[in-house]
Amino acid sequence: MSKITIGIVDDHDLFREGMQALLDTKDAFDVVLTANSGVSCLEDLSTSTPEVLLLDLDMPGMDGIETLAEIIARNIPVKVIILSMHEDPSLILHLIEKGAHGYLLKHVGFSEISKAIHAVLEHGHYYDNKVIEIMRNGLKVKQRKPIQLNQQITFTEREYEVLELICNEKTAQEIADSLCLSQRTIEGYKKNLLEKTNTRNTTGMIIYCLKHGIIELDNL
Repeated sequence: MSKITIGIVDDHDLFREGMQALLDTKDAFDVVLTANSGVSCLEDLSTSTPEVLLLDLDMPGMDGIETLAEIIARNIPVKVIILSMHEDPSLILHLIEKGAHGYLLKHVGFSEISKAIHAVLEHGHYYDNKVIEIMRNGLKVKQRKPIQLNQQITFTEREYEVLELICNEKTAQEIADSLCLSQRTIEGYKKNLLEKTNTRNTTGMIIYCLKHGIIELDNL
């Protein structure tokens, strides 16, 4: 089985080198990129792209938020997991909306980091338990009738039904069964929702709807 290639971006030498040493002890991982700044990270990504990038937020010059934005803008095919000490829900939600595939607090154990690496490759996302609880317990559909967000974007009643079930953590097959539709049809509705909200994934779509008042977040 081929190893998962990893990149580590952090301006603290001790953390970066310690993380590399831990990953290098595991047969499943191969650290192919290390950088101490966003600028050097982007330079390295132009020649070598790991499958997963562990990205710090607080760095001098180009910080992690700017680095993530550049990675997304350049369509670099790497899964980005944010590793940070910040626990601000609004910051976490912002990073998810902007395309981060995962978010972990730096005090988590190595087993959770390993789990996150595998999860973003297998499922496309992985978030810290705090974020999971926010998404699981706080989201509900605010309106059921079609409304016009602007002159170009409208949601249909069926799209609201699909959105509500997505917020309730239903899979595409479960949504299809609930609405007596095919899974392919549900995937089509999800694709329409992503296109209308101009978001990259389901979580980003939910955050967009939250920001625009389509869904509301309780107990943030």
